Amino acid sequence: MIPTPEQLDTIARRSEGDLREVPFASLLKALAAHERTVVLAIRRGQLSKEIVFEYGVPVDCRSNLIHETLGRFMVAQGKLSGEEGDACLRESVTRGVQFGEVLREKGLVDSSELFRLLQQNLAKKLLDGFTWSSGEYELRPETPEVGSPLKVRVPQLIVTGITRFAPQEEVNAGVWLLAQERLRIHPDPSSFPVGRIKLTEGQRQVVEVLLEPHTIREAADAAEPSFEEVARLVYALALLGAIVPTNELPPEHAEGPANPPTWLWEPQPEAKPASAGSAAGTPVSSPGRPALIPSRSRPGAGAPPGARVPAARGPRAPRRCACRRSPPPRRVRPRPR
Repeated sequence: MIPTPEQLDTIARRSEGDLREVPFASLLKALAAHERTVVLAIRRGQLSKEIVFEYGVPVDCRSNLIHETLGRFMVAQGKLSGEEGDACLRESVTRGVQFGEVLREKGLVDSSELFRLLQQNLAKKLLDGFTWSSGEYELRPETPEVGSPLKVRVPQLIVTGITRFAPQEEVNAGVWLLAQERLRIHPDPSSFPVGRIKLTEGQRQVVEVLLEPHTIREAADAAEPSFEEVARLVYALALLGAIVPTNELPPEHAEGPANPPTWLWEPQPEAKPASAGSAAGTPVSSPGRPALIPSRSRPGAGAPPGARVPAARGPRAPRRCACRRSPPPRRVRPRPR
């Protein structure tokens, strides 16, 4: 089932619980909604993960799974050989420095590529949590120091995790109350600030269908994805509050088409090459619109406090060319009688 705001508040304030009762996706949503700064520890048998949240955003994940280390992740991605990974790990342990720092010192990666790999590895470790259909969790208020600028956006994480990795039993339990309801995209995006969400082409078709009220079956019949894929997407977006039953909306929003959602990520067009004027720092104006004045050219920009600033001049009247002026009228003297 989809947790209510009251249930999310209860989940965020608990100190421990069972993942069979509170799925991993609901935990992420609750901690993000209440902007908790905690450590979420999940355990299943001998496996364990510790996820650090800062104001509801995951910034670090530590686990005892060997294949989730950065070195093994890079070897699996073909970015590093097994011998290079083992040598860098030994040097990292001997010197007491981070594994990524050793990689950078040896010239195996640069700073930008290292950041990208760390971000991908963090996302992979978090997505594995969606596969845990059982286990225990614990929320600890004390958080370790994290010297990393990594952040993973929870809305995108929930959509990707549910549509690709969540067990089918969890999806069925999440949407069974919605199966016969008429659903639609929430018309008020301010009620669920989710940022931008990237969807596949088939998922975008489902969103376009649900701009008007439909059941899950009707949306699956009208779009390309299968019923199971549509149910997964509906479960993820309903958990975020982006999809709601029409009976929970005011009458004026329950029927009729809605505008395309503002949270849907749109591919950005390729930037056009700068013109000669813009490359030289000259403001370029569009047809019918005056050029913008840079701040440094405005009267008083950069002047010290108390300095006398000349008044800004208004637009000058267009000058008339002298050659276009009409000649003065000739005075004709009356002829004497």
